[in-house]
Amino acid sequence: MSHDLYTYGSTDPIYFKVTLAGVGVTGLTFQDADIELSKDGGNWASINADTTVVEVESGAGYGVYKWTPQAASETQCEVMILNIKDAAGSEFDENCLIIATGGNASARFSG
Repeated sequence: MSHDLYTYGSTDPIYFKVTLAGVGVTGLTFQDADIELSKDGGNWASINADTTVVEVESGAGYGVYKWTPQAASETQCEVMILNIKDAAGSEFDENCLIIATGGNASARFSG
């Protein structure tokens, strides 16, 4: 069995859930500094969450959002880390995604 990794240099959406004390938080409008990206352990940079992150199934109550990279250069790395935090307060718990691309546009691994 094989599984696709997130593709290096892709502009496909990345999905994540936002919670507060274990409950999905809906209706968020992310600020620019709420989600930062580190590529291969480099400096943190904002992903412009205010314009690139939207709620999935708005009104469903799950708290699932998606970030759609605006350019392939945003995901050109072997490992990307997304730090998700409420920079201005405490509307949601801090979270983190670690996504491996393997640095290869056709990366796969066996499971």
